[in-house]
Amino acid sequence: MLVQKMKGLSGWFIVGALSVSPLFIWATIQPLSERFATFTTTLTSIGQMLGLVGMAMFALNLILSTRHPILERFFNGMNRVYLAHHTFGAIAFSLLLFHPIFLALKFAFVASPRDAALFLLSTNPPILWGIFALLSMMLFLVLTFFVSFAYDKWRITHKFLAASFILASIHTLIIYSDTQVSSLLYWYMVFFVVLGLIPIIYRTVAPKLFVSYIEYIVDEVRPMDEHTVEIFMKPVFKPFTYKAGQFIFISFKTEIVGDEFHPFSIVSSPDEPRLAIAVKTLGDHTGKFKLIAKNTVAKIEGPFGVFSNERAPGKNQLWIAGGIGITPFIGMAKAIIDPAYRIKIYYCVANKTEAVFLEELIAVAQKNPNITIATFCSNERGYISADALQAMGEDIFANEILICGPVPLMHSLKKQLAAKGVSRAHIHTEEFTLR
Repeated sequence: MLVQKMKGLSGWFIVGALSVSPLFIWATIQPLSERFATFTTTLTSIGQMLGLVGMAMFALNLILSTRHPILERFFNGMNRVYLAHHTFGAIAFSLLLFHPIFLALKFAFVASPRDAALFLLSTNPPILWGIFALLSMMLFLVLTFFVSFAYDKWRITHKFLAASFILASIHTLIIYSDTQVSSLLYWYMVFFVVLGLIPIIYRTVAPKLFVSYIEYIVDEVRPMDEHTVEIFMKPVFKPFTYKAGQFIFISFKTEIVGDEFHPFSIVSSPDEPRLAIAVKTLGDHTGKFKLIAKNTVAKIEGPFGVFSNERAPGKNQLWIAGGIGITPFIGMAKAIIDPAYRIKIYYCVANKTEAVFLEELIAVAQKNPNITIATFCSNERGYISADALQAMGEDIFANEILICGPVPLMHSLKKQLAAKGVSRAHIHTEEFTLR
């Protein structure tokens, strides 16, 4: 577990260290005693530092958005890659936002607030490129956090990031600053510009040339209830290899749902002849999946994820699923053949009618006596909690606890379990923080 945790932190360290690395070259161009000699030179220096680190982090953050499988090795799962992407993106934007503010403050103190405003509204081309970059990033954030979009429209707004990066790159390379004084710093920042352009080409400009997809054919669309469907597929050629509990990004070649890629957990086990996913209506787009016709071609990217009972050190396990979060557990339960496992699955739903996979789970448990199924309905007993688990006789300290479901449920349970003294090393979650 320690090795897994260290591997999961290595990506954060690498991105953080590379982001601040331009400062080591910047610090050699001019003595730091001169850079921070006065209040105004300090403001200038801070502004420059923010710009260099923000630009490097921006480039590295674009790499995190590529969904390249190798990234999972450094962050311990693609879901955590996206968590890092969100975090570093917010930090990079903040740094780039304060970069011109600190430079403008210098003019405000040396001359006047009017001069600071004129600096921010400058028509000087190098400065103008930077202002355009910042405005495009601000537009992206407004569209992301304050405007409600369908998933496919939301993905289109991410193209603003590519435009912002290109504008910021032009500003970085032509502005008269330390990048023009030091050829080493200039070419080092060119390196980051190239790093940022690679994912733009890879994922935005020409994904068909670089991203590997696997084609499957829809064999059956099985309605589970009014809001949930299970989709079974067969490979067009050779099936891909996956592990129980993983997820894929999938796009269906049909006008009914469009060609956008969506993440779904794999419901089937690796030894089944058909690949299966489950889709719950969470909006207008996913609500149309039940209309997908047989023989529709599906393009699949993946598999991704490290959420698995096999990665937990102990074999006495509690699996807690909230709603559609049951999907990775279904494949995992089907795949268990080791008699040493002792597993209790809590299928948490609002009411019994929402437990649409209960019969399938019961059938799995009948074949494996070491798996026990229990439903937990919030309309009868409230939301599941650490206290509720103990009240039902569960030893939360002697089990590995795997949780998948709505983010508030997972965060709440993790917090409650940790407060009772359960080691976080024995709490495992799968979070789809991809948006």
